[in-house]
Amino acid sequence: MRAARVRSINVETRTITVVASTETEDAHGTVLVQDWDFARFDRNPVILWAHNATLGLDELPIGRATRREVVNGELEVHIQFAGADISLLA
Repeated sequence: MRAARVRSINVETRTITVVASTETEDAHGTVLVQDWDFARFDRNPVILWAHNATLGLDELPIGRATRREVVNGELEVHIQFAGADISLLA
């Protein structure tokens, strides 16, 4: 399984830019066509720990997407992580 590709990290501002998805074939032989509909995500662009929305009511998102765009067929996401006082996972 391939992890997101990191484009940049800024420790001081707790931000990171990653390539979150591409049309590259994954380990299961699947290719995800990048024909995104961001309408729902843009209303609440939270970033969850390991995509998990079921960890419990006390688990908050670890950050939010401040920008997302498709660049040359790759989904690039800019993430602002929550402070350690809000989420130790962030």
